[in-house]
Amino acid sequence: MSDLSMRQHRPGTIPGVLLFCLFLFFFLLSAGCGKRDQAEGISVSQAFDLYTEQLFLQQVQEDTLSMHYTLAHPENLGITEYTVSLGHILTPQEDFSAARAENVLYSLEHFPKEELTRSQKLDRDVLADSMETLIAKDAFPYYEEILSPGGGIQTELPILLAEYPFYDARDVKDYLALLGQIPDYLQEAAEYENGKSRAGLFMPDFASDSIISQLEALTADKENHFLIRTFHNRIEKLDMSEELKSSYKEQNRQLVENTVLPAFQELASALLELQGTGVNEEGLCGYEQGKSYYSWLVRRSTGSSMDVPQLKKAIREKRARDLTALQALLKENPGLKKDCQNASLSFTSPEEMLICLKKTSGKDFPLLESHTEVNVKETEPSMSPWLAPAFYLTVPLDEEKDNSVYINDISKTDPVALFTTLAHEGYPGHLYQTVSFNHSESCLLRHLLYYPGYVEGWATYGEMFAFSYGGLDPDTAACLQLERSVLLSLYAEADIGIHYENWSLADLEDFFSGYGIGDSQTMEEIYRYIVMTPANYLKYYCGYLEFAMLKEEAEKKYGDTFRITAFHQAILEIGPAPFWIIREYLPDYYRQAAGHPAKAAGK
Repeated sequence: MSDLSMRQHRPGTIPGVLLFCLFLFFFLLSAGCGKRDQAEGISVSQAFDLYTEQLFLQQVQEDTLSMHYTLAHPENLGITEYTVSLGHILTPQEDFSAARAENVLYSLEHFPKEELTRSQKLDRDVLADSMETLIAKDAFPYYEEILSPGGGIQTELPILLAEYPFYDARDVKDYLALLGQIPDYLQEAAEYENGKSRAGLFMPDFASDSIISQLEALTADKENHFLIRTFHNRIEKLDMSEELKSSYKEQNRQLVENTVLPAFQELASALLELQGTGVNEEGLCGYEQGKSYYSWLVRRSTGSSMDVPQLKKAIREKRARDLTALQALLKENPGLKKDCQNASLSFTSPEEMLICLKKTSGKDFPLLESHTEVNVKETEPSMSPWLAPAFYLTVPLDEEKDNSVYINDISKTDPVALFTTLAHEGYPGHLYQTVSFNHSESCLLRHLLYYPGYVEGWATYGEMFAFSYGGLDPDTAACLQLERSVLLSLYAEADIGIHYENWSLADLEDFFSGYGIGDSQTMEEIYRYIVMTPANYLKYYCGYLEFAMLKEEAEKKYGDTFRITAFHQAILEIGPAPFWIIREYLPDYYRQAAGHPAKAAGK
């Protein structure tokens, strides 16, 4: 089964989709290839670039939806003939990605690090880590959930289809071909869920109830469906005859009404038939290998080298420091709590907020080199109850100017929350990080690798800075930021409690009541959400915690010479990676960003 690597973000993320399953064959190197390349006048460094480029070109063509969201103009990389495909959801018996990942690791051994540039050494290490993580996953067949209510394919796929950009007529033809493949794709999803059921790993009924409700909402309005409306809007922007546009519109309507929506209805029926076969309504540790799988999932989701008990200790220590700082603020200013409750901003629109964030974040984060436009769009109303408060949909590598941030109408009630949410999605969060990395990283393969701890951790880290960017009183901003950090830490520890320590609902209630939080209904909702989305909160909070720790370490190391913009530039240039690799390379990248000579040659 494909390893879902989303290229969008936030709890309930559309965390943005690129499937990275690495169906990679050992086709470029053999045991003697290094010598052969040198004999032909190709250096190890040049051979490494050729190798990673070939891996990228093969992987990016595995499914057309991913390719289109990665490359607007694949022909510029020589991709002119390709099979239009949604890819496949494979059962463990059909999935040979671990074996192929082992071949990639073997290949990497033939590129001695001492003969690579600095950036190539980094790319090699990150690719090796990604392959090792994929191999380790092979020990847990059927444990991955592809239909999570918080961000499964039943919510991701419709949004990606609705926003599928049309640059020319071929894109329209590809899109219509993809619609025609949805029944087979969703049938594979149903077969996978049947396999989970046979293995005793099917989701609890409350989770399948939620997914079935999502599918019912998705298929409720055939004649005015958003996949019809959005298609009309996109095709009208193309330069083609009205007759051809009308023909494409009719083809799309027929496919949506007679092929796509019935396929989603069939998936709902398949889930309904499987209800009652789940054997566990609590955390992952309730399954035979659940605790071990959760440990793997936490490492994959956070990118941290700390194991689960160490992460729990770090979470508690950070929360204790935040609570101490918060109590000190409230003691100095007894009216601060009321100020926080009444905090408001002068902005009247999300667009104004993003303009402010782009400008004010420049004091802490390097300015983007290119002009980047941001379109603010509202999420599809029928999907609003299951979508995040906001999300950023990543742009193709070769079309980065037209970025979109989507706002869920239910998130507009609190202006401060909306402002910091836009910081998470826009500046200095996902949009800013994505475009920065696109500028600095020349290895195309790195853009396909999945490191949610870095991506979501960075956005959460940037969100914390944003409390001071909106014009609030400094103490009010600090108080709100600390409260946000503390709350996220509680969710993160609850995630560990439920999935690693077998917390019951009563345990969760006791935990939150110690902080004066929660009624029974709210606690049940939180408990069920965490059960359905293991390690989700950890990628946000533990990623943020790792960045905060890196910053503290750098401040201590460089003292008065520490420059926050240089630190952030170094982090952005290193890009998505596990944090143990970031720590290894950060001093060298920081020295260069701060204006000091780098130890190694290369970018």
